Amino acid sequence: MALCGICEDFSGSSVFCEKCSQDQENSAFVESQSKPESNYDKVLSEPVVEIQDPKKQRLEASIEKREKMYMAVVILGCVFLGFCLFTDIGFQRVLSALEV
Repeated sequence: MALCGICEDFSGSSVFCEKCSQDQENSAFVESQSKPESNYDKVLSEPVVEIQDPKKQRLEASIEKREKMYMAVVILGCVFLGFCLFTDIGFQRVLSALEV
């Protein structure tokens, strides 16, 4: 912590000017508030318990199946577009020089 010039000369004593005294109080408060809470450590050390609810499991399974289906549609669409762009089998309608 930075002290003013006068307080720095007399740093051995615990008497500071008003500004430095306020700075000391603020730094002490910040240090006291920044210490980790014991409740936080307690929560982290508790084991995680999975709830085995059949309704929840069915819901998760259906969501996973739907996400896989969406991903398959996106991948197949990309493959189809890439195939059409890089082969002669794709769209035959190409603009001629006069149409451009």
